Amino acid sequence: MSYRVIGEQRQIRQFSGGILVDSGPLLLLLVGWHDPEYIQKCAKLKGSSKEMFEALEGFVKKFRSIVITPHILAELSNLISDMPEEKAKFFLKECSERLRLSKEVYV
Repeated sequence: MSYRVIGEQRQIRQFSGGILVDSGPLLLLLVGWHDPEYIQKCAKLKGSSKEMFEALEGFVKKFRSIVITPHILAELSNLISDMPEEKAKFFLKECSERLRLSKEVYV
């Protein structure tokens, strides 16, 4: 699955087959891919569970790509700020590996 970072929402049409994922669900996906057991320990994912991650993951796998905006990436970094430093380092490394294939489109 690829990621696309878009500049404006009207650009979504250019990425047919993709799904726009906001910062909260994106955090759930990224934390779940990194360490599903950490989902219930993450303060910003309060009320989320491994089962919710698995359902969301199953849903987004039906699409060719995940579409995110620069604003979503900024909010994601704010959500990560509550993680313990060591956990955040490993998490950010994995996030950067997953997102490095992204393509940002300016409008």
